[in-house]
Amino acid sequence: MPSQRRHSARILFALVLLSFLTTACAVREKRLYQGVQLPSSQVAVVKALDPSQASGGSVRFFLGFESFMKDGDPQRTPVNDMWNGYPTSVESLPGDYTIIAYCASGGFFAHPSIKLRLEAGKTYTLRCGFTPNDVNRFLVSVDSVR
Repeated sequence: MPSQRRHSARILFALVLLSFLTTACAVREKRLYQGVQLPSSQVAVVKALDPSQASGGSVRFFLGFESFMKDGDPQRTPVNDMWNGYPTSVESLPGDYTIIAYCASGGFFAHPSIKLRLEAGKTYTLRCGFTPNDVNRFLVSVDSVR
């Protein structure tokens, strides 16, 4: 019986460590377009709400970006992945996009999506949270637009 408890404790420790590693390995910024860096008036910035800035509730969510899909383009544009880190800020050309996020809290994670029309010169701050009336599903929503 004691060896079974040790085994369970090791599994729990490994899961907690994996959770910290995946949230700690975030890439800060990423550009989704090629060529020279454009002025801020010509691009849209999509960024994650800093978990320490989130209000309401005691659950903290990490948000990073997994991929963007421009409307009309069947191909997703990967931003990064779990092994290379999810960026928390992305510069994009204006347009209509489906953004696939990486949301994590504790040992749980999901890849919810949101459709947004990104306008040049604006910054969109997104947040993760639970789906209303269903704490087993995560969602991503707009926190602010400036």
